[in-house]
Amino acid sequence: MLFKFFLIVKRAQLALQDAWVQQMVTKRAFECEQPRLAALWRLRYQMSFLVNNLQYYLQVDVLESQYSVLVAKMKSSRDFEESRVALDTFLATVLAQSFLLVRPVAHCLEKILNMCLQFSALTAYGIQVTDRDLTEAERMSTAFDRHASLLFKILSSAQTHQGSAHLAQLLLRLDYNHYYSESMALSKGSA
Repeated sequence: MLFKFFLIVKRAQLALQDAWVQQMVTKRAFECEQPRLAALWRLRYQMSFLVNNLQYYLQVDVLESQYSVLVAKMKSSRDFEESRVALDTFLATVLAQSFLLVRPVAHCLEKILNMCLQFSALTAYGIQVTDRDLTEAERMSTAFDRHASLLFKILSSAQTHQGSAHLAQLLLRLDYNHYYSESMALSKGSA
């Protein structure tokens, strides 16, 4: 479950990078189409921002830091049982810090990553973007915004109750420019 999730995150990240390449080809080939395609570029950027920061958090803040702890414990272990306990602790900690045990977060992440893969498939042909594709991208944009905001709300709520450092680090990566927190404040003000 854990490494399957990491692979899906990486797959979404690579697919969005491929979408960027296709968008650059389209941009150069069809200068006159740029205003029409701006929504696609903005959506890809928003998706890439979230996925890249999630990937960085998982790679650096979770895996590398916990791996260092695991290696230190393995080096100091005196028998197999201590090594097994260290490995179990590593897996449990990585699983917890990846938020896969928090069902609403895992569900939001799954939806977001699937949308990123769908978007990449939509833009895979680059130059041949139809009105139907643009309509589908608008629908995806609305759904992506909704799921990303929900993810941020869930994580923010959990941060308020738990106050954990790894959760604060993920929130900082996702909201360093205050995009999500300001949009949450705006939605509360209009409600």
